[in-house]
Amino acid sequence: MDLLTASAADLLAATDAQWEAALGVALTERLTLLRRLSGRWHPDHCIDSQAAAVFARIQRQRRRVSGGSRMLAPDRRATEARPVFESTATADGRRWTMPYLATYASELGAVYIGQRSLLEVVPLNMADLAERSVAQTSRWTFASAGMEEQIRPCLPAPATVHRTADAVLVVRPRDPALVRLADVMAHVGTVPPEHVAWIGSGLWNLACYLEYAQRAHPAIDASTVWIDTVRHRVALLGGWAYAGRIDERWAALPGNTLADVTPAWRGDPVQRSALGHIRIRRLLRALLGDATGMGPITARAPAAWVTFARSPAAGSAIDQYRSWKKVVETTFGPPRFATWDLSTSTIYPEN
Repeated sequence: MDLLTASAADLLAATDAQWEAALGVALTERLTLLRRLSGRWHPDHCIDSQAAAVFARIQRQRRRVSGGSRMLAPDRRATEARPVFESTATADGRRWTMPYLATYASELGAVYIGQRSLLEVVPLNMADLAERSVAQTSRWTFASAGMEEQIRPCLPAPATVHRTADAVLVVRPRDPALVRLADVMAHVGTVPPEHVAWIGSGLWNLACYLEYAQRAHPAIDASTVWIDTVRHRVALLGGWAYAGRIDERWAALPGNTLADVTPAWRGDPVQRSALGHIRIRRLLRALLGDATGMGPITARAPAAWVTFARSPAAGSAIDQYRSWKKVVETTFGPPRFATWDLSTSTIYPEN
């Protein structure tokens, strides 16, 4: 059976075995063929009365090919057939467009992941927060060239801004090796401890830099953190509209951070590094399989790591980084590189 020329009736009647035989052997070729089929049968532009049913069958087959257990992060929206974002008109009548691989919702609107771009779409009534995000990431200071070489790839690139009739578009370059941690967690379920180790170290390393730079970031979570699974790099690309100089008053906080704000902090609503440290420990608990801090943990999660993640965020970022490194080395010994066979195209098979 030729899938590209088959009728809707033939595609719906074909068994899974017939689909498997028609798709071929190589994974890359199979995904490419399924993408082409998705584009042809997408119900938004295919007029065939059975388009929706065929499209659903294609997506079921794609899930079989890419892994039946694959899940989307709760905030992520499914995308198919090489979608393209198109804005409303700008002041000069032009429209801003960008092909994207995946999209997810945020409290400030929506984020689109392009092959080499990251696009935030913020409604006009929150334009001040879009501008704050741009301002917070426009300039970084480093103590040395070595610090800059290590930390700069872990921070957002400067943004360009486009204002349309109904939104502010914040556009940044994106390293295609980086994937959003929320999408990784949704795909793999529980992250193996050997990879929680370097992700945790990367998070505390970023916390140390933020304290050096006198910056606070209260929105550190799986949706704002991105990772490079090949080079073991951790980047903090999102949530910068909520960040600020330490002791500066909050401009805003995301809803999921409010649970970590103590009554005393509500009475003195200023940026503090401790809130970011609490968020890191909460994220570590989630990575270890215990998002609440009280629930059961997986057998593979080292008990000392769980105790660390459940403990109060006390001390400086450097103190907590050292404590984390100590519990990791207690389990695994001296640092060593753990290969993770998890590519960007696995997380975003729409590519």
